[in-house]
Amino acid sequence: MPVPYLVTEFIAGEICTEPSQLSLPVSDFSGQLAAVLARLHTAGFTRTDAPYLPDIRTTASHRLRARPAQPDTALGEPAVRGALATIWPPPHLNTPVLLHGDFWPGNVLWQDGALAGVLDWEDAAFGDPLADLCLTRMELCMAFGSAAMQSFTVEYLERVPGTDLTALPHWDLYAALRHAGRMSSWGLAVTDLARLQEGHRSFVSGALARLPGSPEER
Repeated sequence: MPVPYLVTEFIAGEICTEPSQLSLPVSDFSGQLAAVLARLHTAGFTRTDAPYLPDIRTTASHRLRARPAQPDTALGEPAVRGALATIWPPPHLNTPVLLHGDFWPGNVLWQDGALAGVLDWEDAAFGDPLADLCLTRMELCMAFGSAAMQSFTVEYLERVPGTDLTALPHWDLYAALRHAGRMSSWGLAVTDLARLQEGHRSFVSGALARLPGSPEER
């Protein structure tokens, strides 16, 4: 091969991206996701183990500067970007860890009710574990509801109890931009698109409510 490559063993399993596909309780589903993400973040990898991986704050800042010509109003992009402009960058309060960078149910394989493998590591980076945590929170809220998101968050924090959540609104809002300008092009049925958009709006509303100075925060 003319470029570096990686060979991995085959892992049997199926992905589960919506409630109708679940073969186990939602709480077990979110709990296993939390357990695996916590294992990754506490595995002890350091920057010297993979110096070629990007810093998530740098990547995020570059993406935030690249503003679209037409903001996605269906996903509240103007409000999200406006809020981020007042609070970015997030404070450095957690020890940087190895991040998967795209940890969501579509990148996880399940077999017989157990999490069998994690796929698609091309967005791996180093940085605040909240970057991974909040991305998964957003995806779960969209597809499985806020209860699944909250259960996942609680399970993760029980396994990594020292995690500082001060920057949770920063990374929640950054995660919320992930699908801006893209979701409507996924070819979803009207009902599925509406469900995901509603879940996304719920997630954004919660993130904005946790901003310093918001009525809920006060």
